[in-house]
Amino acid sequence: MFVPVQELAVETRYTTMTLRLVFRYEMEHMLARRDLQTEALYGNFERDEYRVSDQQMICVVRKAN
Repeated sequence: MFVPVQELAVETRYTTMTLRLVFRYEMEHMLARRDLQTEALYGNFERDEYRVSDQQMICVVRKAN
């Protein structure tokens, strides 16, 4: 179904968030507390191995048995 742009409603919302760094083992602990298990851990979206110096931490998790 085609909807002309003029008929689309636009709403803007703003919020504030507090962000902080999370260490690898801290993240794994928090996931385990929610019954999740880490399957893979990457340092970027190209699936390179995670290193402490990486600016990103990509966790692939699944529900623990």
